[in-house]
Amino acid sequence: MALYAGCDIGIHGFWCVLNDKSELVWHRPMPLVKGKFCAHAVWQLLCDLDDFAADQFEDIVIGIESPLSLPSDVNKVTLLIKMVEKNPTPELFENLYKELKKTDGRKGTLSMGTNYGIIKGQVVAKGWKHQFIPPRTWMKILHENTQGNLPAKMRSMQAAKALWPAQSFIPAGCRKESSDWIDSILIAEYTRRQLR
Repeated sequence: MALYAGCDIGIHGFWCVLNDKSELVWHRPMPLVKGKFCAHAVWQLLCDLDDFAADQFEDIVIGIESPLSLPSDVNKVTLLIKMVEKNPTPELFENLYKELKKTDGRKGTLSMGTNYGIIKGQVVAKGWKHQFIPPRTWMKILHENTQGNLPAKMRSMQAAKALWPAQSFIPAGCRKESSDWIDSILIAEYTRRQLR
């Protein structure tokens, strides 16, 4: 049996894990330290997932949402990512991190690109099967039976509630559904359908 994880990479992102039957078996918000993305905290989250899966599941398959915007020198970043995949050394992670910081100057682009690079490097270091999914790719499949005139977040909510009608997507201490939780479970479902 395998686990299928979906990751929304934003600062308020989320991780969801489904089993072969599309049942939600594990979920966590993106771990933050003092309100900021923290590579060490993400690594600990991946270790916790590894421990959770150790006794019952043979494989962990990860689907990570690709950022909408990438750093200015995409070719250099792509080359560094390929180098990290072959040999995940601390020096290559550091070089990738430095390159990801060279963006067009928008804070959102910087944080998304940095988070993406760190998460990708850590998943590669774990040796897990993975894929990177542009938002439009998973939405095209999972928004299929939703109302086309609604905004994407509303369509995602419709899709999630149709697939998991008994599941509440309201995190502890919150009053409304988390769109990041919803996106991550849909990314996990897309991954399960594509890679099982």
